[in-house]
Amino acid sequence: MIKKRRGAARGHGSRLLRALMQVAALVAVAGIGVSAGYLGVRLRVALQTGELFELSELLIEGTQLIPADEIRGYSGLGVGRGLYGFDAEAVERAIAEHPLVSSVRLVRRPPHTLRILIEEQRPVAYAALGHLYAVNSRGELFARAEALCGRELPVISGLEPEVALGAAGADVSGLVSALQVMAGLQRAGLEPARLSEVHVDPALGVDLTLIEPAVLVHLGNGRYGDKLDQLAVLERALKERARRASEIFFSDGPDPRRVVVRFVQSEMPATMNSASGEIAAPKGKTT
Repeated sequence: MIKKRRGAARGHGSRLLRALMQVAALVAVAGIGVSAGYLGVRLRVALQTGELFELSELLIEGTQLIPADEIRGYSGLGVGRGLYGFDAEAVERAIAEHPLVSSVRLVRRPPHTLRILIEEQRPVAYAALGHLYAVNSRGELFARAEALCGRELPVISGLEPEVALGAAGADVSGLVSALQVMAGLQRAGLEPARLSEVHVDPALGVDLTLIEPAVLVHLGNGRYGDKLDQLAVLERALKERARRASEIFFSDGPDPRRVVVRFVQSEMPATMNSASGEIAAPKGKTT
């Protein structure tokens, strides 16, 4: 591998040297005295036009969500022009205008290749704000949902409409709480793919809609990490007892281990006359 790289580097250098000698020979044949200034101008023209290094391979790297043709379109580049015949920074700025691009870097690889290195936005949810907007882990809204071509993500609902406008005074506390809960799911040992919706309410706090199995979890306000840890313990306990919950209510009181569980109606004992039962979840994690 190392020898191949060194050989390629020597090949590029040899081609450049031969190209410079050809330029000098052309000037000499034309009967013009070769000067360093003229040679520099001639070399610059040859580089810009592709006479020396013609762009014939455009590599788009790092994309999963964005089609390569879209990146090429934003770049304005095409094969057949000079590899050095454009402003790389200007092209990077143009590509960065794509809503799904987080960062971009151009790397020229003489004699004929340009690499466009893309870092895409990493959507973690959709924010329901009249339209669905893709949200990254920093809480930034960066594109309409249509740009993600049907990618399935949980929905954050109950947010203030001003969040979509990016207003300086917009209340983003609900969005922050939703992202904190989402980040805590995996840490608690819960499968993030089960999360369908996070609903935030200024007074009632955070509700989660989980699927497979379906259950509505009322987390309330604050202490989300403790409550999610306890939710994982509770779900394991229910599974061991072959029971299914339809709703789980966490208290905002001092003890997050005390929860109220509403079981699936068909599974309630015949002697119970209430649709809910209060249980004390185990204090320690089961193995």
